[in-house]
Amino acid sequence: MKTYNSTYSTIEPPKIDITATKVFLATNIQEIEREVEDTIEHCYQYTLTEYDKDEYLAILSQNQQDIEALQEELRAAKILLGVE
Repeated sequence: MKTYNSTYSTIEPPKIDITATKVFLATNIQEIEREVEDTIEHCYQYTLTEYDKDEYLAILSQNQQDIEALQEELRAAKILLGVE
């Protein structure tokens, strides 16, 4: 994983961009104006995180396992409380 802080673009970046080998996530997207060579430029500033595709799939898999574990805990709590 690589993180690029204060990335700038004149077009709004997609929140997720998937290529053949990489996954890019844009977060903290803000519309700003900045001065570039004596002109004011409207642009977007954001944090860009780059993942190898396999690394990103592993993160998604772990997140899914965490969600499933929480759902099981919630079901058990509902049964103990008598609401399910």
